[in-house]
Formats: sequence, structure tokens, C-alpha cells
Amino acid sequence: MIHLQNICFEIEKFRDVKLTSSEHVDTRPSRIARDNEDAAKLSQWLSEHNPFPKIDVIMSIDLEIVGGNEVNCHLSEEIGRDMISKMMGKKFENVKFKRNGKVVTLASINSFVKICNISIVVDPHILFHRLCIAKQSDNDLKAFFKFELSPFPLLLFTGESMRKGTKSSLYTSFSSITEDVKPEGSHGCHITSALFGQGKNKFISLFLKHEDLFNRAATFLNPQATTEQVTEAGGNVLVALYGEDPATQNLDELWYHSFVKAAAKTEFNLARLPPTTDAAQLHAMRSYHHVQTWLGNEKDPLKWGWMHTPSSLFPKKSEKDPAPESLLQFISCTCKKGCTNACGCKNAGLHCSLLCKHCIGLFCENPMPVILDNESEEGDAPAPIDMVDEQLECEDIEL
Repeated sequence: MIHLQNICFEIEKFRDVKLTSSEHVDTRPSRIARDNEDAAKLSQWLSEHNPFPKIDVIMSIDLEIVGGNEVNCHLSEEIGRDMISKMMGKKFENVKFKRNGKVVTLASINSFVKICNISIVVDPHILFHRLCIAKQSDNDLKAFFKFELSPFPLLLFTGESMRKGTKSSLYTSFSSITEDVKPEGSHGCHITSALFGQGKNKFISLFLKHEDLFNRAATFLNPQATTEQVTEAGGNVLVALYGEDPATQNLDELWYHSFVKAAAKTEFNLARLPPTTDAAQLHAMRSYHHVQTWLGNEKDPLKWGWMHTPSSLFPKKSEKDPAPESLLQFISCTCKKGCTNACGCKNAGLHCSLLCKHCIGLFCENPMPVILDNESEEGDAPAPIDMVDEQLECEDIEL
């Protein structure tokens, strides 16, 4: 745009055309000088904050997630050509590939589970589909709900980052003041995740309605509060936020009852379920750290729900495994060819997935579908499946 103004100026000079008040304001000398100053400021800022730094690792520019040496998606073409060269001169049924020779993307950082010490990227909903198969009784289902059943808490995180709240909705909850207010925080507003489907005004209404709950939440203002006090206060607030039964005092039990109610609906979003006790404790600790930072009390973030990454601090998503080992080993088939009528996944009305030992949900007659809308995969009703008696310990994938 600046270059166009220079061209326009030279044409006017060549044609001996003088500026008048009727001409566009952007062509006036004052505006041109201001644009040049702004362009210089922008150029200086970009020189100090290079959005494309020269680094030797794969990094998400938006989320600043840094992949380790195992992330090799930038070499996908070379890896693909190498795999094709290994297939030359062989029969299709004899083609084998090493697991450690596949392409690894940044998704493996946030969306993987470990089965027999093998890290596998899975869809966040796949464990929910499989738990309906694995349970033998209601007690088994309750035991499963002590785990997150997802690579990350769906309530607090998306596949890429923490969920963000709509802060403009708080405007109607405050009255006007005449005093000048100077913000004390220096870390912005996006250092804690928002709860999916729970607006900020709902929290305000909840505290106004329950004075005892408001007093419990005052723990977050105490700079000397312990982690036990913070997590207990946070759990009380979340139980009141999600719980309709006053007798329900445990988040895991509340999550179980909420899932049973939601499963009876034709369609529901798993992110609307309350958090597990583990996820709620970490969220409460990060919220406390946020509040104390705004109050001017510096706290060690590593002790309050955060962890170090090669690029920056990153929120801990869970301290526990995503699911019990029995469930992780119970959600795949071991078919070596075809995945036809004898396939356990197919008999259960399920598609094969990356967890399947040989076909990995791709090289069979029961592959994973291409989902364009995440909501469309909710509502699947899987039937019983046979127990998988082999482990995922081998390193070869047979086609």
C-alpha cells in the first residue's frame, strides 16, 4: 500500500497535479508521514519478534508446541519414497513395515496413549466407544470413570490447546465505576482454560446463590493456601456447578451419573461432562496460580499445574494414565488379513483403528471413516467384542 502511494505521488508530480482538500485523505503529507512511521514500528517489531525463527525442530507457530526428534512429518515424502522402494519386487501379502519407520506428526504430543510401551495417537472419543464394550457390570463402568478416558480432558482442552472463554459475556454482570483502575496482571487472560459449555455468568450466579460456596472459593485469594486446600475448594465449586444431586460429593461419581444420563440421549457432546478428580485438581491449581499472579504474589508454576517444554510452560493435562490397562488392551483386533466377518471390531459394529495390531485401521476392509464433522461420530452404539489375547509388542506391521 505504501509503494502505491509513492507511485501515485510520482504520477501527480509528473502530471503537475497539486493536492487539494477534495482529494483522498490518505494522500495528504501528514497521513503519508504517519504511515511511514507506523511501517517503521511494525518492521522493528517483526525484526525483534521473528514469527519464522530458524530452528532445528518442528514447532507449531500458533501454539508454540515443539516436537522432539521423533517428529518427522516434514520428511513424509522421503519416508514414503523409501517405503515404496522396499515394496518393489515383493508380493503384496509379504510387504512389512517397521512401526518406528512411520511418519510421526505433532499430534503425537497431545493425543497419544501408551499400550505396552508403544505410543499411539488415538481419537479422543475412541476410549468412550470401547468402554461400553469392555464393561461387565456397572461397578466396572464406575471404575473406568476414575480415568480421563481420553488423551486429554475434553472439557478443558481441544486437540491443540486450552479452551478459551468468552470474556465479553461478563460485561452485563458489572456496574459502572468512576475510579481509575490499573490492571496488575502481566500474563494476559489466556493462562487458564475455560470449561466447555459453562459460561462465566453461571459462576457469578452460583456464588450469589450459595454464600457458603463463595466462602470456600475465597481460598483462591489466600497466598498461604496449600495444594490440598486449593484442590478441595475447586472440587466443591465444580460439584456445585455440575451436580444436581446435593448428596453427590465426588467428581468421579458425578461424571459417571452424568454420562449415564447423557448416553440416553440421541446425541451429546462428551466435552459437556464434568471433569475427573485428577483433571479438576490440576485446573484448580492453575486457576489459583492465575489469581495469585494477578494479586502480585509470585508462585512457582511447576508446583501449580504447569510443566516445562522446550519452548515454554505448558499445562499438565493429567497425572494419571488416560485409561486402565485392561481397557487399553481391549479395544483392537489382531486380524492379519482383510478384517472380514471374523474381525472382532467389525462384529462389534466398530471400525478398526490405529490401535489394531496389524491393519492399524487403514489396510483392511473395515477401515476408519473420514469424518468431516466431529459431532457426527457421536452416538455410535457398539456391541460386545471378543477379548484381544495378543499384545501390541511386535514391531512389524503386516499388510
